[in-house]
Amino acid sequence: MKPDLESNETAKAAMTPNSLLSAQAQLDAAPWTGTNYQEMLGSLVFLLLSGGAIWGMQFQTAVPHEIRAFLGSAPPVRLINIALVVYFSCALIQILPRTLDTTFRYKGWSHIAYLGGFYFFYFFAQALEANMTALFAIGVILLTFEIIALQLRKRRGLVEVEE
Repeated sequence: MKPDLESNETAKAAMTPNSLLSAQAQLDAAPWTGTNYQEMLGSLVFLLLSGGAIWGMQFQTAVPHEIRAFLGSAPPVRLINIALVVYFSCALIQILPRTLDTTFRYKGWSHIAYLGGFYFFYFFAQALEANMTALFAIGVILLTFEIIALQLRKRRGLVEVEE
């Protein structure tokens, strides 16, 4: 059988240098065009949450005894640390396959909620000051990876549309 020369000519015409350059320019601009503002809003909410936690550190000992009695005793700091490490590793494992997902939704809100819970536990265990840096770093890493995964999904989606 002879190869179809028309389809080969069409493919050659589609791969002109100008079309390749314009496709590359679209690909380079793709992650920032039509960007969903939830990424920036999520980062801002996390920064506000962290700022509130820093501001609230001065009130750790000023929490009324009635509230502490109602909530009960805080878990040991070692258990909170173990839960944070387990959460961080599980969250990383969940973020990596999302780069292959086909939806373009920002999924960082759950991370912000979980990190807020950790801020709360460390606050009532009176260990927020000692663990603030690690908690903030974990939040920045997770939200950055979430944004990168979303941008990779958008970029991959544009490449598939062009093909």
